[in-house]
Amino acid sequence: MMKWHWFNFHYIYVRKMYEKSRKPSQKSLWALDYLNLFLADVRDGVGPYLAIYLKASENWNPANIGIAMSASTIATVIAQTPTGALVDRLRQKRMLIVLAAAIVGVAEQRYELSF
Repeated sequence: MMKWHWFNFHYIYVRKMYEKSRKPSQKSLWALDYLNLFLADVRDGVGPYLAIYLKASENWNPANIGIAMSASTIATVIAQTPTGALVDRLRQKRMLIVLAAAIVGVAEQRYELSF
């Protein structure tokens, strides 16, 4: 059993004070809510349009469209854990959001130029 000394109480007190001082502001919570709203729209809004595009423009059959969309979902599930660990480890979270948005924008421009 652990012996309690004055420094154990001091550690707990300092830790609680630190946690109280690190509460996010209401403004940053609203910004995070809006960011999640718009990112969910991008993530979940692509599926139906992708299926229609592949059927109409690329003449894919429904089975191949389902396989492609399933592969995308599986890749997302596999990538979420390491990406989440990376985000938790790094301190520049805003820079990661900017970088991810830039990558999506560049990929979209390259895709449009290829047609």
